[in-house]
Amino acid sequence: MADGQVYYKRVGYVSIEDANGNMRSYGGNDGLDFKFSGEKVGDIYASFEVGVLGLSAETINDLTVWNPAEAIASSRKIKVYAGYENGSIENPLFEGIIIEAIPTNPPEMWLNFKCLRFVDKESEVSNPSMLKKVKLIDIFQRIGDDFGLETMWEAEKVDKGKEVSFDYSGSKSQICDKFAVAFDLTVYEENGILYAGDKRPQMNNPNGTIVEINQNTGMLALGNITLAGATIKTRLNDKCGLMSWVHLTSIIVPKANGMYVVVRKKHYGQFRGQDWTTELETIRQGANV
Repeated sequence: MADGQVYYKRVGYVSIEDANGNMRSYGGNDGLDFKFSGEKVGDIYASFEVGVLGLSAETINDLTVWNPAEAIASSRKIKVYAGYENGSIENPLFEGIIIEAIPTNPPEMWLNFKCLRFVDKESEVSNPSMLKKVKLIDIFQRIGDDFGLETMWEAEKVDKGKEVSFDYSGSKSQICDKFAVAFDLTVYEENGILYAGDKRPQMNNPNGTIVEINQNTGMLALGNITLAGATIKTRLNDKCGLMSWVHLTSIIVPKANGMYVVVRKKHYGQFRGQDWTTELETIRQGANV
């Protein structure tokens, strides 16, 4: 990787809520090492893992939690910021609730966190009822309200103004999938927004911001190339949203060049380690999958 160059100097930190409800930053900027790993997929309950090395014994004792039920009850927030000096890390790469925080044995004592985007997935939706002749967009907005999220309708093949009937009941862990299956949609959360998109976005015409991916923009490797799609490995980069379009240009495999839609992405890295990477799982435009 080109991280030895000033242009690609890594920056970042982990922000964790302390016992008093204050967010405190650790790692990177204050000399501590940290690492992270997690995927963003079409699931609002995405999990991720974080580790911080070099915390004081007092801080480790304050943050350690063995019992997931205890962790969920305290609902401590955690945010991961990571990127490069020349870019922006204003928005967190990952954000959620700590469900476990356990230290490793000396001499290198990492405090490792397991985290979840939401923790109330088993609770019931608010005001369950059988909805009749209600617009799709209004039902979707109601789901967003239940999760405390803004909503964005991006589906092109499903009319958001269509009036339908829908059994709005059950647990929060089921309601998004229930709505998606009923109306042939993909429902997912990213950066605090709940999206409704088409089930097969690769069949749409590319729209919105199209990110160029090539060796000059940070592509590191290209794998799992098939007629259906490819896995693209790049320098750490969260610019490509789920269900967004990228234009791939490869000198090594020119037959793979073209438009792809991102259906899954994984970020992983260690501030002082080898990896500081994003992997994009994509589907080729028009692929019949």
